[in-house]
Amino acid sequence: MRGLSQAFFPEGFKCNCCGDELPRETKYSFCEKCFKKLTFCGADICRKCGSFMENASDFCQTCKSAERPFDLARGVLFYSGDAARLIKNYKSGDKFLAPYFAGMMYDYYLENLAEHKPGAVCFVPCGKKRLKERGYNQSEVLARLLCEKADLPLYNCLEQTRAVNKQALLKAAERAENVKGAYAVPDGRPAYNLTGKNIMLIDDIFTTGGTSGECARVLKQAGAEKVLVFTLATGKGL
Repeated sequence: MRGLSQAFFPEGFKCNCCGDELPRETKYSFCEKCFKKLTFCGADICRKCGSFMENASDFCQTCKSAERPFDLARGVLFYSGDAARLIKNYKSGDKFLAPYFAGMMYDYYLENLAEHKPGAVCFVPCGKKRLKERGYNQSEVLARLLCEKADLPLYNCLEQTRAVNKQALLKAAERAENVKGAYAVPDGRPAYNLTGKNIMLIDDIFTTGGTSGECARVLKQAGAEKVLVFTLATGKGL
């Protein structure tokens, strides 16, 4: 993670994690102590879904045994400790964190994912009720900022067609059923031609892959050649 650990160009004045004043402006606006607490996804991951692996196997049990509609999934941070707390805060109203998170994603993208040459970027949509409660779709905000940095086209091509329960409240076996048929690429959006393109799908967290898998499935039905899932965080030890 060379690109993520190298510091520092101006961004902020207080640590986004502990709130202490910084002795100097830093790249992601974290003090050195808090930055070291963040666990970045490294080599010990499933080669397919990017989840944390405790053994030397190339693939996790889920990827060995279940269909994965996406071609590859990667996350920047492991969803644990301070990273989990900050992401929860971001989803609950701390929108000011978005540029810093997008900066982390951009650096990871340049170092690890640019070689996949995505033709466009899209994001996991959220329902109208949740959008009204939050005031923003956290995945869309990250996707827009990332596209600005990476000079990639953003496709608002996915739509949530029905309400879904919060995935975090469900067991792994229930998550896939919860989102089944809940997403679509509407016919009324002809400006977004997915045919033959490699699409990068942005979400905030990858846990079991139920949501991203369902979105990848409908993207491929709409003509996408490959789907690369890229998230801010990935579940650790799932």
